[in-house]
Amino acid sequence: MGLYFRQLMNSTLLAYDDTDNLETIADYAFAGERSLVSVSMPMLTALPSNCFRGCSALMDVSFPKVLATNDQSFSYCESIERIRLVPFLLTLIFPFLLALTG
Repeated sequence: MGLYFRQLMNSTLLAYDDTDNLETIADYAFAGERSLVSVSMPMLTALPSNCFRGCSALMDVSFPKVLATNDQSFSYCESIERIRLVPFLLTLIFPFLLALTG
Protein backbone atom coordinates (compact mmCIF):
# COMPACT_ATOMS: atom_id res chain seq x y z
CA MET A 1 0.00 0.00 0.00
CA GLY A 2 2.01 2.96 -1.23
CA LEU A 3 5.60 3.81 -0.53
CA TYR A 4 6.48 4.34 3.09
CA PHE A 5 9.74 5.92 4.13
CA ARG A 6 10.52 4.91 7.68
CA GLN A 7 13.40 5.80 9.91
CA LEU A 8 15.35 2.58 10.57
CA MET A 9 16.05 3.10 14.26
CA ASN A 10 12.52 3.40 15.62
CA SER A 11 10.31 2.66 12.59
CA THR A 12 8.69 6.09 12.56
CA LEU A 13 6.90 7.18 9.41
CA LEU A 14 8.72 10.10 7.74
CA ALA A 15 6.98 10.33 4.36
CA TYR A 16 4.18 8.68 2.46
CA ASP A 17 3.96 8.66 -1.33
CA ASP A 18 0.86 6.81 -2.52
CA THR A 19 1.65 4.50 -5.43
CA ASP A 20 -1.63 2.55 -5.19
CA ASN A 21 -3.79 5.46 -6.35
CA LEU A 22 -6.01 5.38 -3.28
CA GLU A 23 -9.13 7.51 -3.67
CA THR A 24 -10.21 7.28 -0.02
CA ILE A 25 -8.65 6.87 3.40
CA ALA A 26 -10.23 6.32 6.80
CA ASP A 27 -10.81 8.80 9.61
CA TYR A 28 -7.62 9.01 11.71
CA ALA A 29 -5.64 7.20 8.95
CA PHE A 30 -2.34 8.95 9.78
CA ALA A 31 -3.32 10.43 13.16
CA GLY A 32 -0.53 10.57 15.71
CA GLU A 33 2.31 10.05 13.22
CA ARG A 34 4.40 12.78 14.87
CA SER A 35 7.44 12.23 12.60
CA LEU A 36 5.52 12.40 9.33
CA VAL A 37 6.95 15.26 7.26
CA SER A 38 5.37 14.85 3.82
CA VAL A 39 2.42 13.14 2.18
CA SER A 40 1.53 12.84 -1.49
CA MET A 41 -1.69 11.15 -2.56
CA PRO A 42 -2.43 12.12 -6.17
CA MET A 43 -5.77 10.29 -6.52
CA LEU A 44 -7.29 11.01 -3.10
CA THR A 45 -10.67 12.75 -3.49
CA ALA A 46 -11.56 13.64 0.12
CA LEU A 47 -9.84 14.31 3.44
CA PRO A 48 -11.82 12.65 6.23
CA SER A 49 -12.14 13.69 9.84
CA ASN A 50 -8.89 13.87 11.79
CA CYS A 51 -6.94 11.99 9.09
CA PHE A 52 -3.73 13.88 9.97
CA ARG A 53 -4.59 14.88 13.56
CA GLY A 54 -1.49 15.39 15.65
CA CYS A 55 1.02 15.05 12.80
CA SER A 56 3.01 17.88 14.34
CA ALA A 57 6.02 17.58 11.97
CA LEU A 58 3.90 17.52 8.79
CA MET A 59 5.20 20.25 6.48
CA ASP A 60 4.26 19.35 2.89
CA VAL A 61 1.02 17.79 1.66
CA SER A 62 -0.12 17.21 -1.90
CA PHE A 63 -3.67 16.17 -2.78
CA PRO A 64 -4.32 17.55 -6.29
CA LYS A 65 -7.73 15.83 -6.68
CA VAL A 66 -9.25 16.44 -3.24
CA LEU A 67 -12.67 18.07 -3.60
CA ALA A 68 -13.86 17.77 0.00
CA THR A 69 -12.28 18.14 3.39
CA ASN A 70 -13.31 17.97 7.01
CA ASP A 71 -12.71 20.89 9.34
CA GLN A 72 -10.55 18.69 11.56
CA SER A 73 -8.39 17.04 8.87
CA PHE A 74 -5.25 18.91 9.93
CA SER A 75 -5.91 19.59 13.61
CA TYR A 76 -2.73 19.93 15.66
CA CYS A 77 -0.50 20.08 12.57
CA GLU A 78 1.57 23.10 13.58
CA SER A 79 4.37 22.75 11.01
CA ILE A 80 2.49 22.83 7.70
CA GLU A 81 4.31 25.01 5.17
CA ARG A 82 2.88 23.88 1.84
CA ILE A 83 -0.52 22.47 0.93
CA ARG A 84 -1.27 21.49 -2.64
CA LEU A 85 -4.99 21.02 -3.26
CA VAL A 86 -7.47 21.82 -6.00
CA PRO A 87 -7.04 25.62 -6.25
CA PHE A 88 -10.63 26.66 -5.46
CA LEU A 89 -10.75 24.39 -2.41
CA LEU A 90 -7.56 25.87 -1.04
CA THR A 91 -9.10 29.34 -1.31
CA LEU A 92 -12.11 28.20 0.70
CA ILE A 93 -10.30 26.38 3.51
CA PHE A 94 -6.97 28.22 3.84
CA PRO A 95 -8.17 30.74 6.45
CA PHE A 96 -9.63 27.90 8.48
CA LEU A 97 -6.42 25.86 8.23
CA LEU A 98 -4.42 28.82 9.51
CA ALA A 99 -6.70 29.09 12.52
CA LEU A 100 -6.23 25.38 13.29
CA THR A 101 -2.47 25.35 13.02
CA GLY A 102 -1.54 28.33 14.89
